[in-house]
Amino acid sequence: MKKWLRHVPNFLSLLRAVLCPVSIWLFTKHKFSPCFILFLVACLTDYLDGYCAKRLQAQSRLGSFLDPLSDKFLAFSFFSLLMVQESCPAWFLGLLVAVTLFQGVGCLALKQKSFGPLRIGKINTACQFFWVGLLLFDLSNTHFRLEPNFVLLGYSALSSLQILVFFRYLYRVRGLLVRLFPLDLRGRKNQSIRRPLAQTAPVAEQLI
Repeated sequence: MKKWLRHVPNFLSLLRAVLCPVSIWLFTKHKFSPCFILFLVACLTDYLDGYCAKRLQAQSRLGSFLDPLSDKFLAFSFFSLLMVQESCPAWFLGLLVAVTLFQGVGCLALKQKSFGPLRIGKINTACQFFWVGLLLFDLSNTHFRLEPNFVLLGYSALSSLQILVFFRYLYRVRGLLVRLFPLDLRGRKNQSIRRPLAQTAPVAEQLI
């Protein structure tokens, strides 16, 4: 396999990151039709970079960082714009930011060790992109209008997915939480933490 092929997934992730500000500019100019098309292209790159990475066996550390970062940037940007357009409730955007921050902090704390993408996370991202695309299509087409109750139901479903993602990542970082808060059910410190301190006590007495 040619060496340049191994950079295709990273190129697609960068392309998605570049398309995001262009589509945002189109949105702010109320050019919803070209914005909708660019958003579909960005979503297509999200599928293609994962497919190429597996097909070409070109997974890389840079790609594992660029891919989710581009996804979060794209989703957060458009949900923010939709909130300004009064097409997204503020409570959903707040939930999205909270879960994303939790994922980012957990990933950094674990230094990305065994912190690969979860299936529920991929499903959540795909549903978010589908929903944003549907809302953009609604804005770009005067003959297509979503009912308010349907929109509320859609955001409720996305919120449920966000909560599932939160608890799934919480389970993933449970080992980190145990190390940070070594308390048993009775509120006492874990004996495994106290034991090394007890072993160093004689040495400390000798130094004194």
